[in-house]
Amino acid sequence: AISAWLMTVQVGTQAASIAPEQIGSFFFDVAYGALGEGFATYLSYLVILSFLALFIGFQNLITRYVFALGRAGALPRGLGRTNGRGTPVAASLAVSAVIAVVLGIFTFGGADPFTVTYAWLVGLGTVGLLISLCAVSVSVIVFFSRTKLETNPWTTVIAPAISGIGLVI
Repeated sequence: AISAWLMTVQVGTQAASIAPEQIGSFFFDVAYGALGEGFATYLSYLVILSFLALFIGFQNLITRYVFALGRAGALPRGLGRTNGRGTPVAASLAVSAVIAVVLGIFTFGGADPFTVTYAWLVGLGTVGLLISLCAVSVSVIVFFSRTKLETNPWTTVIAPAISGIGLVI
């Protein structure tokens, strides 16, 4: 919120007339105009590092899910094995290969990295996450109705139902 306010103070109503091809560099252009080239360069390095951290975290998250699903037998069992140090190498390599193939398709297809690749992957990832969270809400209700391991209605029906409805809305 503070960043958006500062951008508005610096640019004013001109922000509404930014050309679509300038959207990717708008923030950096404003930083350059307000604080100079050094800060704009520093800001671009921070953005690159944050994307790197995002991708490493995403890859680790998906690797852990693939590992757990492989261990449970929902995916090939080889994905659920670890090396001698407890690292899920097979799952990590499988996830890395899928990511490389998907990014390769976008890259060799000539897709613009910002307006096409990033937008599509973020959009699909967001929808996928919401679908997964809704499925978890339903599965919690189904699991506890079948197993009776927990009988507290708040934790077995009410809270998961509220979360599922909140995600759908």
